[in-house]
Amino acid sequence: MKIQSVLINNYKGLNISLALSDGINAITGRNGTGKSNILHAIRLALGLEDAEKKNVVTRGKSVASVKVTLADKKVILDKYSVLKKIYRCGRVKMYYSDTLPDDKIDCLLLDYDSHCFMELLKLKDFAKDLKEKSKDTQIIIVTQSEDVINAADSVFKTQCVGDGYTITTQNKAVA
Repeated sequence: MKIQSVLINNYKGLNISLALSDGINAITGRNGTGKSNILHAIRLALGLEDAEKKNVVTRGKSVASVKVTLADKKVILDKYSVLKKIYRCGRVKMYYSDTLPDDKIDCLLLDYDSHCFMELLKLKDFAKDLKEKSKDTQIIIVTQSEDVINAADSVFKTQCVGDGYTITTQNKAVA
C-alpha cells in the first residue's frame, strides 16, 4: 500500500491537496513555509503522531482534518482512506472509508532538515540511494537540497504568504 493522496484542512495553517507518485515525492520551500507540517499531518492521520498534546487547529477555526487515501498496485480508488478530525477542544475522531487491508504501508517519510550540512559527495550518494530505495518504497521528503530534489519523481513547491500558509503544488516529472 502507498499513499495516493493527502488532503489537509486547517492543520497548522495548511489547506492543501497533494496527489503523490509511487517514487520520490519532494516537498520544497523556504524555512517556515509548512513543509514539515505536511509530514506531521500525514503521520497524525496514520496514527504515528499524537495531536491531543499539540495545538494543531488553525487559529480562528474549530476543527482541522487530514485525509490520507491509500492505494495498492491493483486498487487505485478512494476506497481505502483514513480521515482524522482534530477539534480545538482536544477531541479527536478517526474515520475509515472502508476496512483497510492488512497490507503494510510502504512509505518512508523523511524530514531532511535544511540545517543539515552534508558533504556534497555524501549528499549525492544519499540522493542516489533514495532513488534506488524508491523502486520498492514510496518516499515523501521535505528538503531544500537541489540534489535530493533532482532525484525526485514529483516536486511540490511551498510558499508562505502573510500570517497563514498558502501552499502551491507543482508536479514535476523527472526523467
